[in-house]
Amino acid sequence: PWKLKSKATDCIDLEFSPIYERIAKTNMVLVKSELHQMVGYFTGHVITADGEKIEINHLLGCAEDHFTQW
Repeated sequence: PWKLKSKATDCIDLEFSPIYERIAKTNMVLVKSELHQMVGYFTGHVITADGEKIEINHLLGCAEDHFTQW
């Protein structure tokens, strides 16, 4: 599982449990790209700007890491 937290506040405190990974790579010498898309479930909470705490329990979603160089 991955931990996702906001740096300066406690507004985001989630755990992401991946179940599937999609990888896309391109290497054309001048253009390089590598994308990792993870699909999985989020659990934890998010606090809105109004102070409302929203509990999240096993919510299907995605997270990604993308590197591009031109």
